[in-house]
Amino acid sequence: MEQRRHYHILYGLLCLIGLLVFSLLLTGCDAARSTTTSLTIDENGRVTEEIVEKQGKEDYTQEELTAYIEQELELYNRGKEGAIQLNSCTVLNGDVKISLSYASCADYAAFNQVTCFLGTLQEAEDAGYEVERTWLDESGAAGDMALIRERFREWKVFIVSEELNLKVPDKILYASDNVRITGRLTAVVQTVMNDSQTDPAVAASGEQAVKTQVTTHPLATVADRYAYVIYK
Repeated sequence: MEQRRHYHILYGLLCLIGLLVFSLLLTGCDAARSTTTSLTIDENGRVTEEIVEKQGKEDYTQEELTAYIEQELELYNRGKEGAIQLNSCTVLNGDVKISLSYASCADYAAFNQVTCFLGTLQEAEDAGYEVERTWLDESGAAGDMALIRERFREWKVFIVSEELNLKVPDKILYASDNVRITGRLTAVVQTVMNDSQTDPAVAASGEQAVKTQVTTHPLATVADRYAYVIYK
């Protein structure tokens, strides 16, 4: 389930034009490649995704990549009235930068075949997410669960299943122990562990699980499948 579709965008194009072996791409064995993904959530729940991949070489042109992405979006957007839009796509000196806008977290989750949930803590609990957990503030101190429980219908929680950078529209209050709060509005997901368990809010896609190996917060549990950020 957690295989990112943006890898399909970047690497699927390469497979189509015959530049790299598909198995090499999926296993990430090209040491020259590094990909950073950032998500920004606005006050209306829209998601902006910024993908930056440093390839070290240009395997395809900007025109080829743009055409491939537009084709993928056209297929997804049928009947959805522009749920996803391509803001920009550049390929320069071996670096790829892509910006996409999603009408909702649900569109981001469906298109990328990952978990992406935005709602109140109460809505998250109702959807089956584990919100009775240890919450840490920016300093690493544990939050008062009784106080947090009092704000369940007020405070929002953003839940993802990927290692990426996050920016939310209001002050971050707490996060799960696999997230590092880096600023008033920003955080970094340090690690998640993907497994075959069905996402509480999204039907499983049947893809094989992959366990990530990333340095974590000292208190982080590698059993965390999701990363949580609470904000006002």
